[in-house]
This record gives sequence, C-alpha cells and structure tokens, in this order.
Amino acid sequence: MSGKISKNGLKWIAALRSGKYKQTREALEDKNGFCCLGVACKLAEEEGVVERFTNNLYISYGKIREHYNFKEENSSYLPSFVMDWLCLRSPSGDLVQAPGESLASMNDRGASFEEIANTIEKFADVLFDQNCVEEQEKEEQIGEQQ
Repeated sequence: MSGKISKNGLKWIAALRSGKYKQTREALEDKNGFCCLGVACKLAEEEGVVERFTNNLYISYGKIREHYNFKEENSSYLPSFVMDWLCLRSPSGDLVQAPGESLASMNDRGASFEEIANTIEKFADVLFDQNCVEEQEKEEQIGEQQ
C-alpha cells in the first residue's frame, strides 16, 4: 500500500469487503444496490455527513447548505461533503496514472467490490489527499488528548 488512507477511507474499504452491500452500476444507489461510491455515501449518511434524497427517478446524497438555501446533491458521483469526509481527491475516484480510469468506471465495468477495495489500497497516494489525511489524524489526536 502506498500513501495513507483516511480513517473514514478504511471504514469504506471494510464496508466494501463486508458483503453487506449489493453492487449496482451507473448510480450511487438504486433498487438493486450501491456502486462503490454509493457505499461511501451510505457510510457518510450514517455518520450525519450527508442526507439521502429520493424521488421517482433516482436516489441521491447531499446536504442542504443552510446559509444559501441550496441543496447540493448528486446521484452519480460523490458530493463534496463525502469527498472531504474521505479526503478523496476527486468525485469519481480518479486514478491519475491511467487517464479516464476511476473507481466509478471500474465499478461500472463490473469490477467487484473486493477488486475496488484492493485498488483503493494500492493507489492510496493517488486517491487520497495526503495533507487532508494528515490533518484528520492531527485533529483526532487532539480530540483524544482533551
């Protein structure tokens, strides 16, 4: 494994490997299950980071920005709130060493959650903002000291 993975990123990897989530393609979540990014959204929802929105067409995740009375949501890619929570560099999990390749595209081509979890571990330095991961670690240490 190269690079650090955020604490929430480790939770995401564990959830992908847990067998708890059925896999779907081309949406964060639908009636058939979740894509790999949708699993991250579900975890973030459980921790109060984002809300889950549904209508007749799709399921999305996001948050109402209180000061702007604006709802930021997405049904295909990670909302910025989840990206920040994970310290992920891009909303589709771009793998910079392979242009056009991302966790989302791997999922949509049929890669298993196990294969995606392995890719996250292998390319942590590409996927995760290492400064963000270090900041989260510092904040956690400060919280533990108080």
